[in-house]
Amino acid sequence: MLSHGPLISVILCVYNVEPYIRRCARSVFGQTYPNIDFIFVDDGSPDKSIEILEDILDKEFSHLKQRVTIVRQPNAGLPGARMAGLKAAKGDYVLFLDPDDWCKTAMVEKLVEAAVKKNADVVVCNYFNAYRYIVVPRREKKYDDRSSTLRALMCHHHFRGYLWDKLVKRELYQDLYDDPAFYFPQECHCEDLVMTAQVVHRADEIAFIKDRLVYYNKVNPHSASKRKRYLQTSEVIHNIMGLFMHYHGSENSPFKGIEEPVLLSVASQIVKIHAPEMFDEYPVIMEVCAPLIESFPNMRVFKDIPFRTQRKIKEFFKALKDGRK
Repeated sequence: MLSHGPLISVILCVYNVEPYIRRCARSVFGQTYPNIDFIFVDDGSPDKSIEILEDILDKEFSHLKQRVTIVRQPNAGLPGARMAGLKAAKGDYVLFLDPDDWCKTAMVEKLVEAAVKKNADVVVCNYFNAYRYIVVPRREKKYDDRSSTLRALMCHHHFRGYLWDKLVKRELYQDLYDDPAFYFPQECHCEDLVMTAQVVHRADEIAFIKDRLVYYNKVNPHSASKRKRYLQTSEVIHNIMGLFMHYHGSENSPFKGIEEPVLLSVASQIVKIHAPEMFDEYPVIMEVCAPLIESFPNMRVFKDIPFRTQRKIKEFFKALKDGRK
């Protein structure tokens, strides 16, 4: 065990997680790494999540009270809650966790060991998808360079935008928030991808460890309707395109060299939810993608997009073009 090491700020944004907060809090407060400050942002939660948290802290982890900060605020949504947590953080590194998930008690220790050993700005671990009756191991793939990592992230491949499996130097977040060029996500769904992309773009050293340290809670008591899927996908598109347009034309863009595959991936999502109005909202997609789609299906060049999806995109674009004549 590391007896001395960097201070880690573990941040949890709490909203309406009453059924899950006990399990999460115990896994967080039970960390084997000793140098942690815990920050909980009560984002105007309407349930008893914070009461339960305080009860566990009083009865089971009272020795940690001086290291726990609870930030209370009116509901601002997840991006705003993350901002509040970062403002309260004092650690050398930051780890965001979701209060409906849970983690292994050695999580922070293992991430810190890798950060110190490799002098890393970001450390990425693997995780489990936790369903009601089964736990499925998942992994984050290591890519050879930053551009490949960003391409995989933006095109939804084997490097995901989650913040809860990444230990990040606080100065990277601080630099982002202090930099007027930083793009703050506007929509809640997939807001972590926007944050991760900008962090990865600025990181000098990203370390990967094989350990699976987080249990990603995939249990959803409410079946997802088509309307919900539409809203979620449209929020993903708006967040990615908001980030794209924010940096469009900049020499420091995280999209530099990967514009085509990213916009084609976005186009495939627009086709998936049948939302042609988004092509009008973001005309750059048509400008870049239309000439490329003429060669579809083409798996040699466009490996990011499945053959069947390429055919659907081509048919969709043809119908859209014919309808506008």
